[in-house]
Amino acid sequence: MIITIHLVGGESDWLNRVNLDPQISFTELEKLIETMTTIPPLYQYITWRGKLIPASKNPLQSIKEGEELVVFPKQSPWNPHWIALVSHDGINEIYFVKTHYMGSTKSSRKSASVPDLREVFCYILLEKIGLGPECHFYTTPPGMSEMTLYIATKSIPNMEHMENATPSSSNIINIIMEIHLASSILCLADVHARNCGYQNLKPVIFDFSVPPNDEGNYKMKLEDFSHMKPQCVDTIVNAR
Repeated sequence: MIITIHLVGGESDWLNRVNLDPQISFTELEKLIETMTTIPPLYQYITWRGKLIPASKNPLQSIKEGEELVVFPKQSPWNPHWIALVSHDGINEIYFVKTHYMGSTKSSRKSASVPDLREVFCYILLEKIGLGPECHFYTTPPGMSEMTLYIATKSIPNMEHMENATPSSSNIINIIMEIHLASSILCLADVHARNCGYQNLKPVIFDFSVPPNDEGNYKMKLEDFSHMKPQCVDTIVNAR
């Protein structure tokens, strides 16, 4: 049976089609992925249909032709971006974590600037209006040598990345316009085709930044709307 294995979050994303026996064991699957990606089993998160694959004897026995397995490499928490597996009440959930702010250390005599909370506000707002994932914010525990603020966003099952969309994709015009509108009003940057997408025909922006404009502030003029489109718009209009 031919399926696709999709590596996400490594140095570069890639897709590879393989002939897979649905009766493959979890251990054999880990070894296969290690052969293809060089990622040891200890550092693999393997998901199917938006959920983590259980370490059972034959976890893929109901997989269908053409389906996709998504592999996330576990990374060090000292990396600015990494993937966290949160287990609670018998449920496993995947979160994408990034460093938002790194303050001064105990040994530093310089006073660090305060965290820029505009990006935090945008994550919360997008979640509340249904355009962003569930998000959480946390800092290093008290007593650590450095104060760091992290942003964690929950993985969205069955979400389609904008890079996979075409002009004929369902509701794509409305999806692009909503992403355009939100990105422009909130002055979001880095909204490229791998940082946004859609689920159940509804737009999702799950990663971005909020940099200052040329004047060093975040004010936006109404006439800026027409040329502040996110990168994903060019991906659809020009590349497709």
